[in-house]
Amino acid sequence: MNLEEQTQTSENTPRPFSEIPGLWMQLGQMTESFFSRELLRVNGANTIYGIMIYAIASAIISGVQSLLSGTLESIQNSEIALETGLFSQSGIPILLLCCFGLFMIPLGFYIHNGITYVCCKIFGGKGSFSAQAYLNSLYIVPFGLLSGLASLLSLIPIIGAFIFFVLVFGIMIAQFIYTIRSLKVVHQFTTGRAVSAILLPLIVFLVIPVCLIAILALMGPQIGNVFSNILTEIGTPVP
Repeated sequence: MNLEEQTQTSENTPRPFSEIPGLWMQLGQMTESFFSRELLRVNGANTIYGIMIYAIASAIISGVQSLLSGTLESIQNSEIALETGLFSQSGIPILLLCCFGLFMIPLGFYIHNGITYVCCKIFGGKGSFSAQAYLNSLYIVPFGLLSGLASLLSLIPIIGAFIFFVLVFGIMIAQFIYTIRSLKVVHQFTTGRAVSAILLPLIVFLVIPVCLIAILALMGPQIGNVFSNILTEIGTPVP
């Protein structure tokens, strides 16, 4: 029995959300078999709840990081800051940063999944958007929380930024691998198709514009000379 027949003959039985955090703890066990089992437990509400928890936790981490990186230090070391109410002034941008994260993380998650879903359909994907978003959320949330906690390491002088970079790079590689696995399961893809669907937006939105800019930079003077000659000929009176 192939995956398509399995999903058609098996009844979808969504998990209660209380079980979802336990799945996040199984981050290292998210194989294709894991995603195949969870494909039968798709629940759009659980996806939203998970992403909102991620957004709230990230907002809190960002606020703590902002306080630790500058505001708190300046308040502790400056009596003038205390007298002029610097704490209340610095709290405003931190609050705005937290609100921005609460809004942008869910929006970015669904926009990214929407673009990926369209690319999967271009390559013949057969799965649903809700199934793709649900499986993606199972690893996006714990990876996102790990990245947020890792960002606190950047506060360590000198070596902290290096450790943060190494950890985030490793998380990006792992997330790329997990995305391939989930797309293979949802859309019944080969590895090649899954990779192509992931890289297509990068090619469209990054590589092509960069190539066009490079071509214009190289050919710009020649194109300008051609138009200059044309305008000169047009402006020259006929004898």
